[in-house]
Amino acid sequence: MRRTSLLLGALLLAGAAFGAPTPEGTEPVRAGKEAKAPRVLVVGSTAGRELQFFVSLLVRDLQGKRVDPTVYVQPPPGSKEPGYGGGGLPVGKVLKKFPDDLGCFDVLVAFDVDWEKLSAAQVAAVRKWIEGGGGLVMVAAPFHTPRLAGAGPKLKAIRELLPVVVADGKVDNRDATQPARLTFPPGKGRAAYLKLDPAGKEPLAGWEEFFRDGKKGAAKKGEAPENGFYSCYPVLSVRPGATVLATLDDPKTRMADGKDRPYLATLRVGKGRVAYLGSGEMWRVRRYREAFYERFWRGLLADVAKR
Repeated sequence: MRRTSLLLGALLLAGAAFGAPTPEGTEPVRAGKEAKAPRVLVVGSTAGRELQFFVSLLVRDLQGKRVDPTVYVQPPPGSKEPGYGGGGLPVGKVLKKFPDDLGCFDVLVAFDVDWEKLSAAQVAAVRKWIEGGGGLVMVAAPFHTPRLAGAGPKLKAIRELLPVVVADGKVDNRDATQPARLTFPPGKGRAAYLKLDPAGKEPLAGWEEFFRDGKKGAAKKGEAPENGFYSCYPVLSVRPGATVLATLDDPKTRMADGKDRPYLATLRVGKGRVAYLGSGEMWRVRRYREAFYERFWRGLLADVAKR
């Protein structure tokens, strides 16, 4: 019996060391290394739906020691106090101002942040931190993202971090009353978290199920999706070196070069990684199946947190 237990323990340790399958959303624990929960700073201009659902996920993962989250929501106009209580996070994890030192974080998730409210020194510090190995997830929206399209020198440090060149957002041919699918350009190194259903056979398993609201079989040509995304911030072009992982399937929103508008794109900046999301609408996937939403966000965080 003792010999059997020792043998089983050795096999489990070997499996972890060589990347054996692990529970969904987790990374294999390497022999001789202690897994470290990514330290995530969430910053938003408002506590919108996507931010609130995302923080709820982080609260659950904090309890399981899978993530170490901190949140800061900028005060609403006319107020000096943030209008968000933290969604269940401990008091010490809810900030009243943007942190001066980002060195204690691995990833910054920015939900349409009003970068103008940060000082020039803070903006420069964000850029330096990312170049030194920090990760940024930038979630676009029509309220404050347009400021990154301007020519002002203060936000240049943030503007040049993005995998895409954003437009001013004033003119957009997108019909926001109709959902659109995402398309996923083929290529090597496709992100594993884009496979929403880990039990599926295809590398993009789960997406078609979401778009067709669970209907079986392949979609017919021209078939409108049951579920999808209603907005995707206008983009002028893709920066050199960036990787486009998903685009909006809407001919009316194509860029000047005729290519589809990026919805998800990544870029290596120095030692850091930056991911861009065209809208805060992953909650729509959550509404269909929460496990799909969790797999996407956990995988995206893990990818951006890589050094």
